[in-house]
Amino acid sequence: MNQQNIASSRETIYFVLAIIFSVLVYVIAAISIIGIGIALFIFAFMFFVNMTMLGSIRGNGVRISENQFPDVYERVKVMSEQMGLQKVPDVFVIQSEGILNAFATRFWGRNMVVLYSEIFDLGREQGKDELDFIIAHELSHVKRRHVWKNILIAPSSVYPLSSTSLQPFM
Repeated sequence: MNQQNIASSRETIYFVLAIIFSVLVYVIAAISIIGIGIALFIFAFMFFVNMTMLGSIRGNGVRISENQFPDVYERVKVMSEQMGLQKVPDVFVIQSEGILNAFATRFWGRNMVVLYSEIFDLGREQGKDELDFIIAHELSHVKRRHVWKNILIAPSSVYPLSSTSLQPFM
């Protein structure tokens, strides 16, 4: 697998611009008492939302493992090794009620890939190549650390030019 094909050449430029803007916002927030309060509130809120989401995924989802969908787990394991990931992310399938989607997330240092049931079923029925593509796409987000980068550059998402130029890459 060619590692250079998983990133756009413009991603680094846009990321640096977003970092510069975000650092300015963080510095302004850090030297202002109101900014510190707002930052603490946002952190607490995001922590609560992330915990709720994680609980929902673990409580309502099916974890793909050697015992549950072993063929898919083996593909995830192989693709993770090919991409050079040190750990195979936890992969869950959750009920989607017709939504065709998947996403990668991270919580307390653990990466997760979540596949919505509709796209998982379609991929298993229509062909393994399609499901492999979806899984590889989400694993590339893990490899490129897009979840962490999105948190780091969150303030730049309010700046229109920055958020629209980063959208295709994050």
